[in-house]
Amino acid sequence: MNVENRIILDKFQLRWYQEELWNTIRNKTHRKILALWCRRAGKDLTCWNLAIRQCLEKTCLVYYIFPTRDAAKRAVWDAITNDGLKFLDYLPMQVVESINQTELKIVFKNGSCLQLMGALKYDRIRGTNPSMVILSEYAYMEHATEIYDVIRPILAANNGTVIIVTTPWGKNATWHLYNIAKELPDWKVIERKYSQILHIPEEIMEQEKKQMSREKYLQEFELSFEQGVEGTYYGRELEKLRQRGQITSVEYEPGLLTYVAVDSC
Repeated sequence: MNVENRIILDKFQLRWYQEELWNTIRNKTHRKILALWCRRAGKDLTCWNLAIRQCLEKTCLVYYIFPTRDAAKRAVWDAITNDGLKFLDYLPMQVVESINQTELKIVFKNGSCLQLMGALKYDRIRGTNPSMVILSEYAYMEHATEIYDVIRPILAANNGTVIIVTTPWGKNATWHLYNIAKELPDWKVIERKYSQILHIPEEIMEQEKKQMSREKYLQEFELSFEQGVEGTYYGRELEKLRQRGQITSVEYEPGLLTYVAVDSC
């Protein structure tokens, strides 16, 4: 960029509960972030604006990956905020070289590239050198673990950043990563439940709760991993047992034959 041209980015207004993720990236305190946010908390709008700033600060490649290309197109490329702004409106057009609708790619005048893509073709990342990768709705990615295995050595070599932002969906790859990341100092885990941030008026949320199962509500808005895929037969019963402290671990000798008896009554 020509340093004589000042770029003003004032369209995105940060909410208080988005500040921790924002400051973690902007202050470069962690390179690995797992953001578990409830629905409608603005996770993609926040990450989109972080990606734009990454591209403006230095010449780099940023990948923004969704479970599918269609999801990327709907959630970002064609998305419109509650304020009537398109996600593309947050781009400072005076420093944009080109926008490729077919490839969902933005090239900046400083040579940086910001591209949206679907996770199903994650092998396309091999041989590239992104300095930031954002994995949105990681819990719903078919090959989530494989995708992270591909980008991890790249970001380790170039001191890059990965942001994994998602809502839980049972005990899948996200759940395993969550439990690992909480114990590792190089990871930052940021959780945002509805009961913590109250970003939707309570009277509206009460109406929403009436239109979804309890399991779905806990998963989507209270970040519950225990619910699993909606419709699992014993999901609610297991959750009650956990809340009452009736589930525990039992020591056993792995080298000996072990019998398990289950009473379904």
